[in-house]
Amino acid sequence: MLKGLIIRQPWIDLILSGKKTWEMRSKANSRPSEKIDVEPTATQPPTPEVRTDNNGHTLNFRPETAQAYGRPLPDGRFLVFKDSTAMRSGSPNVKRDAHDRDRLVREGVLVPDGANRYRFTRDHAFSSSSKAAGIIKDGNASGPSLWKHVKSGRSLKDSETLGSEGVAR
Repeated sequence: MLKGLIIRQPWIDLILSGKKTWEMRSKANSRPSEKIDVEPTATQPPTPEVRTDNNGHTLNFRPETAQAYGRPLPDGRFLVFKDSTAMRSGSPNVKRDAHDRDRLVREGVLVPDGANRYRFTRDHAFSSSSKAAGIIKDGNASGPSLWKHVKSGRSLKDSETLGSEGVAR
């Protein structure tokens, strides 16, 4: 009988980045706490730098195995940070952003990163959070509801309806 350990998001990313080094198991698993040794390898993608503006408005989006970080820009565009990842093949439905994705690959903004991902080689500004989410997910996406604040977990849509004090406008 093969035995294995399934580690779900976001824990696997924390383990691979070296930020999580201990796994605490319950008694039901009948195994004591385990030390996890993670050695960086050439196949591990770089973790996107989590940057914030002066107001701490960094958002993330995690479709399947991709992980992207970004923030809205004052002019209404949406900036995705370097080293964020995007799905190479996501939703099987019609993809409205396929031509834009292909252009980003041709321009070297997106490069292959593993079997089913692309990686951003530099920061890239999209016309909207939905355009960015669609490229990252490889399918149609509603950016305001999918991009979440790193600190609060609140969606971009929810934060747009709340003032800086957290009070509805």
